[in-house]
Amino acid sequence: MSNSASNEDLDQIRSSARDFARDEIARMRARAFHDGDGRIDRARWRLLAELGWIGLMAPEARGGAGLELPALAVIAEELGPAVLPEPLVCAAAFAVGIARLGDGPAAGALLERIVSGEIFAAVAWQEGPSDFPGAPMATLTGGGDPTTLDGRKRFVSHAASADGFLTAARGTDGVEFHWVDRNAKGVDIRIDRTADGGSVGDLRFSHTPVSRSTLVASGAAGAAVLASAFDDAACATSAELLGLTRRLLATTLDYLRTRRQFGKLIGSFQALQHRAVDLYVQQELSAACLRDVLPEWSATEPARRARQASRVKTRCSEAALEVGRESVQMHGAIGFTHECDVGLLLKRVVVLSARYGTAAAHRMRIAAARTAATGGCR
Repeated sequence: MSNSASNEDLDQIRSSARDFARDEIARMRARAFHDGDGRIDRARWRLLAELGWIGLMAPEARGGAGLELPALAVIAEELGPAVLPEPLVCAAAFAVGIARLGDGPAAGALLERIVSGEIFAAVAWQEGPSDFPGAPMATLTGGGDPTTLDGRKRFVSHAASADGFLTAARGTDGVEFHWVDRNAKGVDIRIDRTADGGSVGDLRFSHTPVSRSTLVASGAAGAAVLASAFDDAACATSAELLGLTRRLLATTLDYLRTRRQFGKLIGSFQALQHRAVDLYVQQELSAACLRDVLPEWSATEPARRARQASRVKTRCSEAALEVGRESVQMHGAIGFTHECDVGLLLKRVVVLSARYGTAAAHRMRIAAARTAATGGCR
């Protein structure tokens, strides 16, 4: 059972996350991560587990805190500006969400291992660039126990670091999730790097054996589990994007107050002042959207929650990208350099704005939902 955190609790969580991000000297680590091999630091990952953040939304009986999405969103917003290499949202919202809601025999033990930081579990569900829950999926064949998994999964976030994959596939009874070890028979993994130094995987399964012992969510629950965890992850990522937006704008305003050209501070130029105001408006619209969505998140029925997730992801993605582009421009040539914070922040924005759906894809999702609700009438 999840517990709603009070405003005082959320303030304490926010303060703790802010102190952690500051003390970690995180952007120095982010640059080192960018130049590395795309794998997360397991010691740091276990530290996040010890802080209770990976298991924030997991039930207390499984080693979690039993809190709801607003608490994770607060942490994501504060850690966003630090550009931490560790993908907290991918685990705490998406992977934990699937294992927490799953009804399969493997779900409980797997959830405990994820929450403890013993393993890093990546979610392999997407097959097309604009997929949402409900899209076509890889198939399970054989109909027995064990059976086999065949198909392809793309854009698997942080696949280079994964010990295994929570893999979605369509069986005779619907969408199932199975835990597939990265070294399992028939698994071929191809890794690409992302702009922020992370990784995405292209997975191919060829007669990969799965069984009841690997079942995390059955066909009766799988589709609903995926939809719920996906919307949680999209909303938490929006909070992370808001944190990045705030830091980008604050860094740029500091630069405008100190950089001189033609004998004047460039912040005194009216054209730049107007642009800065426009960016501030975008930041505050994102914050207002998130504040509107989060308080009733758990009580919102699934179809409306999907629309809300798309609404906030669209708003926060577009705002972060606009503020990032303008910040680089207002910094001039230095904004493109690896040593400049705005360049580092913008790279993370580019990655997160596409993760769990781009703004354009989410607009199409909202339009499709409205069309379905009106029976195709406009």
